[in-house]
Amino acid sequence: MPAGSDIPRVVMEQPAVVSAQSGESVTIECNVTNKSSAYFVTWSLGCGNRTPLPNSDRVLYRSSNQHITIQNLTEEDSGTYYCHVEGAEMGLVSGNGTRLKVTGKPCPTDKRRKVEGEVHKKVIVLSTLVGLQTCVIIILLVALMKYYLPGFLVSKSKDEAEEMVADHGLHYAEILRKDAPQHPRTRLVEDTVTYTAISTCKK
Repeated sequence: MPAGSDIPRVVMEQPAVVSAQSGESVTIECNVTNKSSAYFVTWSLGCGNRTPLPNSDRVLYRSSNQHITIQNLTEEDSGTYYCHVEGAEMGLVSGNGTRLKVTGKPCPTDKRRKVEGEVHKKVIVLSTLVGLQTCVIIILLVALMKYYLPGFLVSKSKDEAEEMVADHGLHYAEILRKDAPQHPRTRLVEDTVTYTAISTCKK
């Protein structure tokens, strides 16, 4: 390259971190801006590794290789992906890399436990509300009983007392009549009266 000539300036932009879950797909972008028309883009996995990732059913290159899509992710796909730009005038330039974090999907059991926990919380809240309503009803009943029951008991006790006195007097009379000694009636003795004629003498 002639002395004093300008080296083509290359600008490469990569996202720092990309996250996804197992089984999903992810696209990593490498936006390249330069003044040279002759360059090509490759991708590699791992720091210091220049071996290009092969295009396959899972790894797809798009937009002149500036975008790479990885399908059906696994946790083994986690790592740092580097974008490399190479041209006759610029040589080889690498980006800062994009860290891909692949996490496993939550197990159905964990999801079920989460749902069960939410249902349990709702049941507790509902039980608390029912308990509060029950307490309010009991308090109202107690207040009503304190307000209305004394007068009702007084009036009822008075009526019952009169009935008890009447019944008790009747029963007492019956008891006296039953306990009284039964004396045989005295039979009247009829005396025979004999009428005798009286003669009167005249003087």
